[in-house]
Formats: sequence, structure tokens, C-alpha cells
Amino acid sequence: KDHRVSGVLVQLEAELSDGQLTTAVTLQDAVITALRAALKAMEDERGVQDEDHLLEAARFARKMQAEQEKLRDETRNADLSQPDSADALSQRQREIHQRLSDFDAPVADAAQAEPLLDRAQAAAREAEADLFEADRQSALRQQDDVIESLSQLADALEQSAAEGQDAQPSEQ
Repeated sequence: KDHRVSGVLVQLEAELSDGQLTTAVTLQDAVITALRAALKAMEDERGVQDEDHLLEAARFARKMQAEQEKLRDETRNADLSQPDSADALSQRQREIHQRLSDFDAPVADAAQAEPLLDRAQAAAREAEADLFEADRQSALRQQDDVIESLSQLADALEQSAAEGQDAQPSEQ
């Protein structure tokens, strides 16, 4: 298509320099139509990629939510009076916190996403400290907050992706 547009542009230039305005106007319309079609195709492709990125981020948030739920269950049943147990749980909580901190969520595309991610990260950091101090109740509260924040984050990302899909047909 690019070669056709550039060929039409060359022809348009020739027609203009020969004074063939009627032909030049027709060619101009063809160029504009071709460029609009190319722009539409690029916008559609970008929309699909954005939706895929949002859904991928939502899947990651759900996966992290499941990992946090598993760690919360282990925290409930652990003997935190044993230093090795508290340290192991604290280390696993640190890994969750690190993965959330490294998470490249498309937060700009989902209005509520950024504060939810920030809340999950902060709660994971606090849960890690609580586990290090063997404070089960506080750790469990923080872990619940991580789980809830990740659930809401995944919902927000999925909703943004669905809204993007709904908007595409109306643009056509």
C-alpha cells in the first residue's frame, strides 16, 4: 500500500505541474482515502495490543492474588514462634512485594489501577515486616489488603480492556 500511495503522490505532483487540476483533485482524494485507511488500520492494531496488554496484566494480578492467598493460608497455620518459619514466610512475602514492585501494569489505561497497585505494594511491604516480627494478626490483615487490592486491580484492568473492545466497533 505504501508504494501505491507514493506512486499516486508522484502522479499527483506531475498532474499539478502539468496544470491538470481535475485529475490532481481526484488523485488527492485517493491519497487522502488511502492515508485514512492506513491510519485506521494502525489505530485498530494499537487498540488490540492495548487490550491484550491490559488482559495480560489482569492475569498477572490474578496470579499474584492466588500466590498471596496461598501465603496467607500458610501464615495462618505457621508456628511463627520458630524463627525459621517466620523468616521463610517473610522471605516469600518479600518476593511477592518485589514482583508487585516490578509489575509494569498499564495503569494509565485503567483509571483506578494505579492507586490499587500502590496499595497492594504497600500492604505487601507491611506484611513482610509483620512476618519478620512474627506478628501474625497484623500480617494477615496486610495480606488480606494485598489480596483485595489485587482483585480490584484485575477487575479494573479487565473492565478497561472490555471498554476498549466495546469502543472499537463504534469507530468503524
